[in-house]
Amino acid sequence: HAGAAPPVSLECIESASSPSFRILYALAVTCLSALLILLLEPAAMLEKFGTTGCRRRVGVQFSSFVQLLSKAAATTSMIVWNDALAYSVTAGIGEEQPEVKQRTLLLYSL
Repeated sequence: HAGAAPPVSLECIESASSPSFRILYALAVTCLSALLILLLEPAAMLEKFGTTGCRRRVGVQFSSFVQLLSKAAATTSMIVWNDALAYSVTAGIGEEQPEVKQRTLLLYSL
């Protein structure tokens, strides 16, 4: 088929699971999260969108929505960093040593 996408090479998949790729991905997610928070937080501070009750309710709802997005972005960033660092810590441990991997992750979590 002429429009079919080329198959994904194994080399591409291996590089996507490397520790450096995961750290760069976590850095990109953190930067995008920070940008989202920095752009939307000042707008959320302006709760008074008007003097009428309807506009004021819209302002409060928008402020709540921005707070929810900010917390979601921060949580996503923390989860991605945790995954990247945990993968980096256990990258050299083989699959045939699951107890070493578990102990290393336990030590990392402390």
